[in-house]
Amino acid sequence: MNIFNFQKELDKLYNERLCSQYPRVTKDDLLSHGVIIYGGHDWGKLVISQLALHGIKPLWIIDANHELVGKRYLEFEIRPISSLNDALDNYILICSTHIKDMAHICNYYNVKKWIVPAALRDWCYITCEFGICMDGERYVDKLINAYSLMMDEKSRNIFFAFVRWHHIYENDFTELCDPESYFPNDLIDKIDYSFFIDAGAYTGDTLIDWIKFFKPEGKKCKYFAIEPQPTFFNLIENTLKTLPELIKINIKLLNISVGSFNGFVEIEGLGGGSFIKKASKGIHCKLIDDIFSSEFPTIIKADIEGSELSMLEGAEQTIRRCRPVLAISVYHKYSDLWDIPIWIHNLNLNYAIYLRHHQKRFTDTVCYAIPMS
Repeated sequence: MNIFNFQKELDKLYNERLCSQYPRVTKDDLLSHGVIIYGGHDWGKLVISQLALHGIKPLWIIDANHELVGKRYLEFEIRPISSLNDALDNYILICSTHIKDMAHICNYYNVKKWIVPAALRDWCYITCEFGICMDGERYVDKLINAYSLMMDEKSRNIFFAFVRWHHIYENDFTELCDPESYFPNDLIDKIDYSFFIDAGAYTGDTLIDWIKFFKPEGKKCKYFAIEPQPTFFNLIENTLKTLPELIKINIKLLNISVGSFNGFVEIEGLGGGSFIKKASKGIHCKLIDDIFSSEFPTIIKADIEGSELSMLEGAEQTIRRCRPVLAISVYHKYSDLWDIPIWIHNLNLNYAIYLRHHQKRFTDTVCYAIPMS
């Protein structure tokens, strides 16, 4: 799709957008009218915990899972979908990626005051922003700029599918899915994996894939697994103990966070439902530039729950000095879809920029920046 047709499709998506009538909701709005959580699984639980920080308790939880209905999460009753009939003037906060279906169900029950968590983000952090159109701004110039940077048709198709998701919430990426995160079949030969910085090492899943694909035993290589959450760091430590010594000697573990500042952070939530915020104490946060000032990484990977751009800013001198491959998640904040490719391009380091998608739903979209000779 050329730029002209892409802009036409943007206009079409904007006109077809599925958009709440309430793109911004204040704390006082929720306190005055009450809020009901629609979706009782992990993301709904995270939202409840974040609302509690602001003194807001949901009236109840709605879930389609009949096994949950009638039970309680904490003090909150879990009710069936039919309880939307009782919503009255309450806000319905959709806590799921099945926004399209759930919004239509709200409309079926004549519920107009449905919202998505992006409506709260001015005052309440919720991980993963949904809905480019929810801001009331169109970002056309930025989208076109980033789209023009995509190196191949596959990247452009993924880019458009992601933009489509943020307008009409069609959450099926099956045809675009490359299952091997950070080791995509059509790019793997372009990537030097011999010095791997893994920011957001999670449980060590990427480390295991690195061993599988790179086969480091007996090679001159290094792998730095950076994971701030103690629970997951312990899992990586346990994994490391099971590895052969010739592999283990190449792997270093760092129980820290990385960003654009030296200081401390706190982490709310766990795993994919977590986010990082600055703090006066807690987990150490460091710059990649400081940690690796005398090293020469060949690839930097980051999946750090929306802090990817901050990590890049703290790694700029390393990137300029070493020109490593960059494999950066761009799905936590919708603005990352354009901000991260444009930031990399503006370094003027002659990077080829690709997108690859590694799940059948909207998560795990990765921007690969590969230096051209």
